[in-house]
Amino acid sequence: MQDDFRISRRLTLNLGLRYDLNLPVKEKYNRLIAFRPGQKSQLVPNAPTGLLFQGDPGLKQIVKTDDNNFGPRVGFAWDVFGDGKTSLRGGYGIYYDIVLGTLYGNFVVSPPYTTTLNVSSVRSFADPFGGTSPFASGAGVATFPQLLTINVIDPDYKTPYDQQWNLSLQREVSKSFMVEVGYTGTKGTNLPGTRILNTGVFGPGATARNVDARRPFGPAFGQILNYQSTFGSHYNSLQVTGNKRFSRGLSFLAAYTWSKAIDNGSFPTGRRAIRVGTIAQNQNNLQAERGLSNYDARHRFVVSYLWELPIFRSKKGLLGHLFGGWQMNGIGTLQSGRPFIVQDSSDPNFDGVAADRPDVIRNPNLPSGRRSPDHFFDTGAFVRVPAGTNRFGNAGRDIVIGPDYKNFDLSLIKHFSLWEKARAEFRWEIFDLFNHPNFDNPGGGAPANDIASPVFGQLQATLPNSQRIMQFALKVNF
Repeated sequence: MQDDFRISRRLTLNLGLRYDLNLPVKEKYNRLIAFRPGQKSQLVPNAPTGLLFQGDPGLKQIVKTDDNNFGPRVGFAWDVFGDGKTSLRGGYGIYYDIVLGTLYGNFVVSPPYTTTLNVSSVRSFADPFGGTSPFASGAGVATFPQLLTINVIDPDYKTPYDQQWNLSLQREVSKSFMVEVGYTGTKGTNLPGTRILNTGVFGPGATARNVDARRPFGPAFGQILNYQSTFGSHYNSLQVTGNKRFSRGLSFLAAYTWSKAIDNGSFPTGRRAIRVGTIAQNQNNLQAERGLSNYDARHRFVVSYLWELPIFRSKKGLLGHLFGGWQMNGIGTLQSGRPFIVQDSSDPNFDGVAADRPDVIRNPNLPSGRRSPDHFFDTGAFVRVPAGTNRFGNAGRDIVIGPDYKNFDLSLIKHFSLWEKARAEFRWEIFDLFNHPNFDNPGGGAPANDIASPVFGQLQATLPNSQRIMQFALKVNF
């Protein structure tokens, strides 16, 4: 529900309240799974201890219903001087996300209902798995191979939500030009992420090869990916905007943002988080992951414009017809680099999670004049943790800032009148006008952010469309 209150001729107040009830997903045939250490399934008696199913005692639904999701909203607009030229606006609200996608992922990628099996040699069609079939056997009873890798939802999973607030001052400088200065902040709570349960416990004789033998819930389970809502984020920004409405052949919109984004995990959930190397290094200390968000961009400036060129604009006859009436459009973007993680994929502490970080002994960010694609950051600032050491590196998450982004697009447009009801439009469009290469953060097939990689510290690829592209178009309207 929402209501507007006009307090006076100069002040308007908006109040609202929203309630979100996101019921947990259920599956018709009770094929959603859960992990509860020490408990035995009664629905599937031959399942390993700890693996339960929707419908087992106490598991009518695999997560609890989060039923207190109230989202208040408040906003105001104030005509500061009463002349309609200066306004102060602000607002605050709480906004909830949904849980459906995470729960559905739990169903579609977890054994015994979906199974991945690598077959290294040719076997007969009668026995393609060599007697180790992961599929149903007997009277519809599933078999469970050892070292199951499963995806589960944390029993205390809560609905993710964020708080948003803003305050802005707008001023009409002239009839066609407006300036706005504002502050925007957000705080994310109960954000989803992945934690790996059942990592190898370090002890005497620990090696990279005996991780499975050191798992607390082995040999029945290998990696257990737990989707949980224990992550958080903060974002604060100063935003300055100048907006000129079209007049005298020109309009433009320019915006500058100075911001900082912090979280303890801006990675995707599930196996992709492991594949792209953005999982936490210490699964038992998520707060140690607090740092700059992967998407943090401290400075960003964007300008877009439309300009009717004055050349021959007022000319009549052939000159005006051919050389007048041209329009120039453009967009320019300047942005500081995004941070990235420096890792050691060799897993020096032998816990089975290849997301460790090295030690850092000095600032790894080089001055802009010393950066190059072959040596983008100070690789000597990082020191590997010796293999077989029961600790994690002291390097923080996302402490190296990636390459800046610069791009300018330009277009020239000319309109021609052919006859009474026909017009032609000619367009010349140039993307990346200055042919400036914009490099992606280190990563790829041989990740250059990995201290164990031979290309450590190098920029390996540019962003898509990071080269000049021109195209011409002719359109006739009649």
